[in-house]
Amino acid sequence: VDRNRPDDASDPGDEVGNLGHGTGTLSILAGAHFDGTTFNSPSGIVGGATFATVIPIRVANSVVLFANSAIAQAIAYATDQKVDVLSMSMGGVPSQVWVDVVNRAYLAGITMVTAAGNNFGPGKVRVPRFIVYPARFRRVLAACGVMFDGKPYADFPNATFMGGSYGPGSKMDTAMAAFTPNVAWAEYACTKLIAFDGAGTSAATPQIASAAACWLQENRGKLNYSQPWMRVEAVRTALFATANNTNREHFGRGTLRAGLAMGQAPTAENQLQLEKTDSIGVPILGPVIGEVFGMAPSAAQQQMLQVEATQILMKDAELQRMLADAGADPEGPPENVPDEFRRRFREALADNSSTSEALKSALRRPGGAVGDSGQGSRPGSLAGVARNGGRTSLGAPASAPAVASPAEFVRFATPAPQDPRLRVRPDPRNAS
Repeated sequence: VDRNRPDDASDPGDEVGNLGHGTGTLSILAGAHFDGTTFNSPSGIVGGATFATVIPIRVANSVVLFANSAIAQAIAYATDQKVDVLSMSMGGVPSQVWVDVVNRAYLAGITMVTAAGNNFGPGKVRVPRFIVYPARFRRVLAACGVMFDGKPYADFPNATFMGGSYGPGSKMDTAMAAFTPNVAWAEYACTKLIAFDGAGTSAATPQIASAAACWLQENRGKLNYSQPWMRVEAVRTALFATANNTNREHFGRGTLRAGLAMGQAPTAENQLQLEKTDSIGVPILGPVIGEVFGMAPSAAQQQMLQVEATQILMKDAELQRMLADAGADPEGPPENVPDEFRRRFREALADNSSTSEALKSALRRPGGAVGDSGQGSRPGSLAGVARNGGRTSLGAPASAPAVASPAEFVRFATPAPQDPRLRVRPDPRNAS
């Protein structure tokens, strides 16, 4: 991100908005003991995985200055470093490269936990209504929000109250929730201060990631699986099996109960199931089989059009509202929605000012528009971009507020460290 200091992930303190966001989320992930006696404040452990080695990777220098390629490079770097857990409190609109790096990280055995996203608007009429990418991928565990009273951190009647994204239903099998807001986290550039204003799904994400790290550490000698991806599924099985599953719509597999998860034994190899390869698309549209400018599109062109449709949907409030009002899952098979709704949805997508002429042509081609095949299969595997940063946030268009946060990568020392103190390598001002 900062070309003049490519090997420095510290927060220089000169950004606009979300200053110290990476500092805060990193401290929830692996912050050490905080002594608040000097300030007549509470004392105690701040982070969940205090034993972990953290590799901070900076991917953005402000919430409005964000490059998809930076995220992809960071996830790829984390994979090359053989990290165990990836915590990423940011997200937004995907690109093809994101898919490739996410699929590669999953197969390499990295448990990826990323923020579901935050939104504004009255009730369920919020944008982004659904979970953002990369949390939207099924090979990634999406972190949603639950409040102290057990109610969803979502759907507030007051449009000015930030809430968390959730859904669609097809994603919630690989989503869960952790507590937010008012989470204790480190204060930027104040090594002796803790703020109690950690909020959004950004604050929920490192709680789940640290639970994953603790479970891996507890069971490290028992995870003798034949394939690296099985470690990911073993972690997720432990967290899901012990979660408080009371509200699938908002919490997916349930709210995190890390203490119970620690007692969950690793699942036998023959009971673990490989998550299907992730891709990007709007399956309810169906494959693009119509002619584009009078010619049948190639497989690569169909793939590009599906990615474009996904990107537009992620940013368009009206399209998301149409889906929510109809109870339609954009990643469900075409036959799950009435033909008339699909027709109106295609037309609304074609009318979007960002829609390319090629996609418009495919959507409006008589007898060959997107979705007319009736096939429920998802488009082929794509490439996507994702990357993690040790500090800031993700920018998104005004119509689609995105989660602004960094990504931290957790790697365990070999052998496991005996001293339960945080060992990090960012700017000392950013650790607590």
